Order: sequence, then C-alpha cells, then structure tokens
Amino acid sequence: MAFLRRTATSAETTQEASQTRVASRLLAAALEGVADRQQRLNVLDLGSGTKGTVDFFAELECPTHLVFADCATFISSQPDPDPENPPSFAQQVSELTRYLNIEPGLELDLILLWDYLHYMNLEQVEMLSCALQPHIHTNTRGYGFGTLHNDQGIKAFHYAIASEAEVFMRPAAAARLPYGHSQQALSENFICLRISRGTLLQEGHLELLLEP
Repeated sequence: MAFLRRTATSAETTQEASQTRVASRLLAAALEGVADRQQRLNVLDLGSGTKGTVDFFAELECPTHLVFADCATFISSQPDPDPENPPSFAQQVSELTRYLNIEPGLELDLILLWDYLHYMNLEQVEMLSCALQPHIHTNTRGYGFGTLHNDQGIKAFHYAIASEAEVFMRPAAAARLPYGHSQQALSENFICLRISRGTLLQEGHLELLLEP
C-alpha cells in the first residue's frame, strides 16, 4: 500500500491522547473477511484521513487502495447557488463525482461514511448516493452513524479505526453537526446501499451497517 510510516508529530500525539476507544458491534461485520483477503481491498473514507485508519489498513496482508474524500470540506466550500440559474441535480452530482475522484470502474469494498452524511441536507445525501452508485458491487459494505429521530442532534467527532471491533472517537471543534438524519431518512435518500443493521453505542450514536 502506498503509505510511508513516519514519526508522529507533537500535534498528532496530543490528538491521540484525547481519543477514546469505543467498542463497536457492527464494525467487525463491515470488515468481515479482510484479514484473510488476498485480492486488493478498495476503501473510500469520506473524511480527510486519520493515522489510526491508515495504520489499520497498512497492517493487513492484502494490498489496500485507500481513497480519502473530505466531504465536510466539499460541502462547506460550495458557493451559494445563483437563484436565477441554480445548478441542476445532475450538474451537482457531476461536481461531487469529480471531487470524489474515484477512478472509473473501481469497485469499492468498504465505504467509511462515519458521520459525514450529517454534514449534508437530504438532497445532498441523495447526490452522494448517485455519485457512489457506479462503484457499488454485491459485497460492498458501508459503516457510519445516524440518529433515531430527525430532530435529534448528533455530536461532532473525528473517527478512526482502532481495531476490527473498536473505533477511535475524538471530539471535534463543532458541538453539533448541521443535520441529524434518522435511520429512516437515510434509508430513503442514501439508496445505493441499504441499512441492514443499527445499534446504539454507549455514547448515544446510532451505529449503522450498510449493504447492497
């Protein structure tokens, strides 16, 4: 895998010290079979990338292709639409597709959604679903977080994989995310994958496993 190990900086050491290991009930299901995998594993992380996640995949025996696409940055960088000539849904999907920069024909085995769907309104969630659809195959798995109710906010964290059954969680600067989509709302708008299981973590997050 094309990642070089390096000594952690003091900033990284501070961040790691503030991380909490949280036991996950569904991450192992999303990662099922990767330890014994022989062919290349294709992973999309909707965040900017974390040392914990990179280290986890670097230690696998199978070759791993990691794609990072910071959706929070993409959403915040979008200009206000021109009310007289707003972009069409298809145009916005094309723009998001270019940002994701996933090579044509690449089939994703794992999509780490984390909480990034909650940076988007439901129309943007649907756009992301459309952009990812060409890269979904019968064994694609997704892992992320939702809420029980649309009016229930979701706390902002930075995430990383700690182990096959644990997630690193570190509080983010923002207290709450812009949107708190329920499992039902995500099911209706993120249709490239279906939510097959959901369970509550001790922190109150609704942990989600997604499958085709």
